[in-house]
Amino acid sequence: MNRLFLSTITSAGNEANLRAMVEPIAPLFDGVIATFHHPTDEGAAYLESRVGAGRVIYAHFSQRHGYSMQHILWQGPMRDGDKFIYL
Repeated sequence: MNRLFLSTITSAGNEANLRAMVEPIAPLFDGVIATFHHPTDEGAAYLESRVGAGRVIYAHFSQRHGYSMQHILWQGPMRDGDKFIYL
């Protein structure tokens, strides 16, 4: 069965924004797949609490936004047929 993931790229200092974006719509998704750029903080802990069938991928920002966006495709639990929506 295909799954639907909520996806994002974020870094430290965004916990309140993450909660405001994710909480209202989280029940519609099978999980969250997020790229979290170091250093981590409470925002990372929040995403871990909402991960479901997804995963939080921790990485250093390489100044390549497109590269960070693709982490969910190649380093997360995505399978052929799964769908995602980026925030």
